[in-house]
Amino acid sequence: RDVRTSEVGNTISQRQIETLPQATRNFLEFADTIPGMQFKINNQGVAELRSGVTNTSSTNLFIDGVSQKSYVERGGIAGQQQSAGNPFPQLAIGEYKVITSNYKAEYGQISGAAITAATRSGTNEFEGEVFYHYTDEGMREKLPNEWNKEKGSSQIKEWGLAVGGPILKDRMHFFFAYENKENIYAQTVQPSAESGNVADRLPADLRSYFGAAYVPLDEDLYFAKLSWDLNERDRLELSAQYRDETQAGNIGGQD
Repeated sequence: RDVRTSEVGNTISQRQIETLPQATRNFLEFADTIPGMQFKINNQGVAELRSGVTNTSSTNLFIDGVSQKSYVERGGIAGQQQSAGNPFPQLAIGEYKVITSNYKAEYGQISGAAITAATRSGTNEFEGEVFYHYTDEGMREKLPNEWNKEKGSSQIKEWGLAVGGPILKDRMHFFFAYENKENIYAQTVQPSAESGNVADRLPADLRSYFGAAYVPLDEDLYFAKLSWDLNERDRLELSAQYRDETQAGNIGGQD
């Protein structure tokens, strides 16, 4: 119990991020271990994080104190709302706190949960790490439209690296992280139950879109940070992040 603040929440440590199993490389997945939080992946590969009965747009993410709220894509977390990609490279996250109620005034644009994350910095030792993850259609079940034929090509391929170390020992350090995702999501496109036999009334060229669909996603996440201890009491930090996503089809609303 933390008696220094009235906030209700808990902290996800770097050790938890490194050792707990997860289905994605989305660091927000570990928030599911906090009471009242729910993280899930829908049938389009899009991550959804909610607090209690609130919707996904009610949560706000702060990375090094900077809000990641999207004011364009339905108000959700930037890089997350209606996207099968990740909002930030997991290798660059040191730890984060999930606050479910009694937030301080410094946290704005939230009605669900506030997530405040701190990024990693370089140390006096040169350190690095790398990961690679790959699965294909051989590791999934057939779609309903694939029961009488071979499964189509799909894959989850993710890899990344991080490196950090000293520029000036005890004074200046650097850190860099990169993560790449090249996924192909297998889906079934079909009319909703409410539409009845709408497929029979559509032209043949439109009916051809129903059935199995394979939606590709290519995403690159970059993060770089420079830390300079000016003296025993002052530190200067310069950081930059970049996210590039290409997602075909109408999943996520991006082409």
